[in-house]
This record gives sequence, C-alpha cells and structure tokens, in this order.
Amino acid sequence: MVLLAAAAVTALMLLWLGFGASNGYLAWNVLVGAALWGTSSLSVALMLVRTGLNQRLRDPGMITPMVLAAAICVTGVVHHLEPQYRMTALPWLCIAFSFAAFSRRTWPLLKIAACVALIVVAEAAWYLQKQGDHALIAWQLSVTLGSLLCTAAFCGILNDRRAKATKKLSENKTILDSLAEAVVSLNEAGKITELNRAAARLTQTSNEQARGLTIAELLRPATDRDTQALLSCLNTAHESVLDLARTQIDSRMNDDGALIQLECTPAVVHNRKGKAIGQVLVVRDVSDAARMVQKLEYDSNHDELTGLLNRRGFQNALAKTVQSFGDSPAGTRHALLIVDLDQFKIVNDTCGHAAGDSLLMRVAEQLRATIRKDDVVARYGGDEFSVVLHDVTGQTAAQIAESVLRALGTLHFEWGGRRFKTGASIGCAMIEPTDTDTAKIVRKADSALYLAKELGRGRVQMHAEGDEQIAKKSRELEWACRINDALEENEFELHAQKVSCQSSKFEDHYEILVRMLEPNGDLIAPGDFIPAAERFNLMPSIDRWVVRNTLAMLERAGKNKLLTPKVAINLSAQSINDRDFLPFLLDELQHSSVPADRICFELTETVAIANFDIARVFVESIRAMGCTFALDDVGAGFNSFNYLKVLTFDTIKIDGHYIRNYERDPVDRALVESLVHAAASLGLMTVAEMVETDATAQDLKRMGVDQLQGFGIHRPEPLACVLSAINATLEVAS
Repeated sequence: MVLLAAAAVTALMLLWLGFGASNGYLAWNVLVGAALWGTSSLSVALMLVRTGLNQRLRDPGMITPMVLAAAICVTGVVHHLEPQYRMTALPWLCIAFSFAAFSRRTWPLLKIAACVALIVVAEAAWYLQKQGDHALIAWQLSVTLGSLLCTAAFCGILNDRRAKATKKLSENKTILDSLAEAVVSLNEAGKITELNRAAARLTQTSNEQARGLTIAELLRPATDRDTQALLSCLNTAHESVLDLARTQIDSRMNDDGALIQLECTPAVVHNRKGKAIGQVLVVRDVSDAARMVQKLEYDSNHDELTGLLNRRGFQNALAKTVQSFGDSPAGTRHALLIVDLDQFKIVNDTCGHAAGDSLLMRVAEQLRATIRKDDVVARYGGDEFSVVLHDVTGQTAAQIAESVLRALGTLHFEWGGRRFKTGASIGCAMIEPTDTDTAKIVRKADSALYLAKELGRGRVQMHAEGDEQIAKKSRELEWACRINDALEENEFELHAQKVSCQSSKFEDHYEILVRMLEPNGDLIAPGDFIPAAERFNLMPSIDRWVVRNTLAMLERAGKNKLLTPKVAINLSAQSINDRDFLPFLLDELQHSSVPADRICFELTETVAIANFDIARVFVESIRAMGCTFALDDVGAGFNSFNYLKVLTFDTIKIDGHYIRNYERDPVDRALVESLVHAAASLGLMTVAEMVETDATAQDLKRMGVDQLQGFGIHRPEPLACVLSAINATLEVAS
C-alpha cells in the first residue's frame, strides 16, 4: 500500500509538471522530495520495528549505503549550498538507504553500483538544471529511474519473504513428517488441511483424500459416545490445559473392522495477533499399551492356575456386592460361601504339586458348573475357594451350598493310577444390608467353616448370630489377627519368673514368659492368646520372637558387665515340627554372645511323647551347642517313667496340678514322690511348679525336690526389671 501511494503521488506530479508548470520547479523539488522521503522513512521505520534495530545495524550490507549517503550529504554541503541541490540530494539519499536496508539478499557490489548510479544521475540533473529547458526533462527521468529502482528493491523484498516462508513451510513439513506420532492439521471450520506421514499411515489416507474431511470422518470413531468425546476434546482444547483436553476413543479405521484405541491430544493454532486460525491434533495408537494394561489388570485380579478371581479380585467383587445394596430393592440379601477341600493335602503330599494343581483346576471347573451364572467364584488361597451368591435367602444359600458339597463329593480324581475321592467343608454367612465391613463378613464365613471342620468335615455350616461355638471361632479369628499385628508392631513383652534352688550345688534361674500388650498398655496373659496361636499355627512365629528378643536383652546385659542369668525358654510343639525352626535356633545361638550354658529350653511331656523321634533329634542338636533341656509338665502324659529313660533331658518339671493337690490327694503325693526318686536315680534335677505356700515349699524341699517355682516363690515381672535388679545387687556387692 505504501508503494502504491508513493507511485500515485509521483505520477500525478509528473503529469502536472509535464503540462508546463514552469513556475513549479521549486514546488516539484519540495513535493517529490517529501513524497520519497516519507515513503522511504516509513518503509525503513516499519522494517526496523519488525526486525529490530540492532539486527539491521549488525548487517554488513548496511555499511556501504550509510557511507555513500554520508558522502552525498558532505558533497552537497561543501560544493553546492543551493537549496535546490540539497532538495535534489535528499530524496536520493532516502532511496539509497531504503534500497540498501530492504534488499538484504542483493550482492554488496550491486548495492554500491546502484548508489553510485544514483549519485551520477543526481549530479547530471543538477547540471542540466543550470543549462536551461532540458532541466525539467532530466529531473523527471532521474526521478522516474529512482522510483523504478525503489520498486525493484521492494519486489526483491517480497520475493525474499516468499522464499523464506516457503523454506519455513518446507522445514516444518520435514519436521512433522519425521515425527513418529500422527499429526492432523485443521482449519477454523474444523476441516482437515494437512496430514503428516505418520497420520497418513495410521489412517491409511493420503493428503489429497483427507483434505476437506472432518476429524470424525477421518478417524471413524466406533460409537456415538466416542464421536462426542472426540468433538468435545477439540472444543475444549487450550494450550495451557492440554492434559484436560486429552481423550481416548475406540476407532474402526482398519479395513477388517477391528477396534483400535486412539489417544487424541489437541492444540489451538494462533496467528501473530493471537487469533485462533485452526487446530492440530496429535493422534497415538495406544492399542498395545491398553491391551498390556488390561492384561496386567486381569493378571492382578485372577488366579494364574484356575483362571478364577484371586483374593484381590474377590475382595473387590465382595466390596461391589456390599455397595450394591444402595441400588437394590428392599429385602435383598446376598451370601458368602468359603469352601475348603478336605483331601487336597493327601493328593499334594502323595502325588506332588502337579497333581495338586490338576485337582484345583478340576474343582474350579466343578464350581463354575454348579453355581449360577451371576454368582462370583474365586480361589481364595491354597485349597480354599469362595463364592458370592447374589440375591438369595438363607434357605436358598444353604441349598446352593449343599449342591456344591454334593458336586465336589462326587468328583473322583485320578493321578498316576491312583484314585482319590474329594470332599469339602463349607462355611456360609449371609450378607445383610447393614454389613459394610467386608473383613467382618469373611470372618463370619471363616468361623462357620472352622466349626464345620471340627464337627467332622464334609458338611455345610451356616453362620448364626449368637451361636456360642461360632462365637468362639470368631474370637479365635480375631485373636489370630491381633497376634499377627502384635508380631509386626513388636507388641509383646518378656517377663521372667524365678526358679529357686533348694541346694547350693544348683543355681537359681528364670523362666521366660511372654505377654501381649494392649494399645492402652495393659498386659494380656498367654492363656488368652496362646490357644488361638496354636489353632492358626502362629506359635513358631511367637517362639522366634521370644528367642530373638531374649538373646538380645541378655547380650545387652553382658555388654553392661551384668552377670548373665540363666534362663529357660519354652518351645511349642509347632516349633519342634517346623523344619525351619531348628536351623533358625542354631543360627541364633551361634551368632549370639550369650554363653550357651546360660540357656535352657523347655518342652512339654506331651510334645516329647507325640513327636518322639523329632524331639530326640531336636534336643540332641541343641544340647550339642551347650544348652540344657527341661521336660515340662511331667506326669501329664502318664508315660513319664518310660520316656525319662530314653530322652536326654537335664531337668524334669513336675506338672503343677499334682503339686497344688498333693497335700490333699495321696495319689498325687505318691506320684510326685515317685517322680522325684526316678529323677534322682537318673541324675536329673527336679522342679516343682505352682508352689504357692511356704508349707508346700518346705515339704517339697524335705522330699528332695531341687528347685521350686510358683507365686509363693516369685511373681513374674518384666525381664528388664529382673536384669536391672541383678545389676543393682552386683553394684551393692562390689
């Protein structure tokens, strides 16, 4: 527009002067000079604003026109002080500056030649002005030539910009085509204008075919919901919140119609003024990643062997069942079955794990075939399965449980030429609308299952609120959970009870006892939690805790230069039968600084009798380390005399029930006396438990009992207090 305006002004002035405006010479110089000066100045100003003054001044091509312009000015001032000359030189100075500034791609020599030519023409025009009539014609020619040169310069600028724009587009297209992600360009109307190579491959569409299509026509969403999601994604796209606009859709772009999953991320394209002129959509095929996520999700919720839900998947399904009460009609109830196989251990132990796995798969198939289609079946763990029965009454749940029991009872399993008859025990608990704790629901079914096992197995046991037997099993389950928590949180405490020697040739020692801590700091006696620990095979874990912490406390006492007292630690039958417990115990003793002769282990008589061979190996291995052994509760097994001759124990502890009653019961007194005499003949020490009075203590001492233990001798107290008391005694003695 600036060039057109300048050309129009120049043409009008030429026409006006051409019609003989003889007195217009001065006006001509003024007007033409002002027009060219204004045009050039405005053009230069725009260019400087757009590209930056510093950038222009750093351009080597600017040096030449600036020097020439300065030369023109100096020449005009020194040699020709007339105003006409200055008015003649001024527009050419502007033309030279403008030409040099805009035509950046012109060769430097050509710039110099153009400026020199302008100077020559200007000088010739001034000279002809002095000669007369030809001055106006010469001036017109020079101005016309200057205008043409200026126009040519601006045309060069336009070509330069077009070439730069074409190069930029080519570079951008190369970059887009090199991307692995599909990029689709859209105009303001939402029509496709360009695809990169990845987009063409993904959509199997060329650029020519895609131009003018909508994004939905290109990506072909599988459902109307996917179409709406795609359009909503485009409509809510903002550069600052791309993650919010991102969406995933299913598409049927493949020729075979197979579904693929696409992730679409839009962005708005703005011009220099900030106006939105289109969008770009980045499209990724995430089908493989989605399938991988689905597989991981499936694997995390399903049992690899049977294909049923695993414990995690079952817990999620049970939680959804509980939550569904809000949308269910009033009176709706569900039921939970826990199924435990009765013969699985026999199959697994006699035929191996492969046979056990095959049996589990057969049972899973049988359960699927027996329960209803809408019910949920899962492998809860090991040989236990769980079933959620939806929308059933108590009677219906019992009937389905009985049908499951019959189906598993008729399942005959063969392996390696051997045939096994399977069976199961089932615990059933109803799920009421008031049940919100899934763990409590499982505990109710578990307690019913344990009762079914104790009542003879191969039966269904329904959970009933108020049933004393089920309540007992529920309490045991709760104790089992509390014991596990106490083991994890270190919420046990060691106590010690003194065993007093009645002869100077023996040394007093302490029996280690364990107590559980309540959250408020109260102590729980072992009689409350030991039965549950034995029921759920938790005694090896408790025994490990007792051994490890007892040795640690005695080690600390030794480092503080305390006299290490001799202690006795009880071991349960489960620990003796645990194949990993003996290596654990040997390792603890070997790495402890506590002398082995300061440790005595106690086994009950019933444990020794029931596991004679195992107990003998266990005792001999520990005695080889230097520890001693005591046989506890002697007399309870009624076979003590026979086993005392075989088992290599150092001490026998007479069952406290005989000590408590022996003053009133002659039979108990005779048994105690016989045990004392038998131990003396075998060279064993004797300990009498539950000694509560001084009279009993004196009588037992006269009878020949070596050591006494009971509330009449010493009440249990924390082991830490016992060690502190020993330390205080030693300090006083020293």
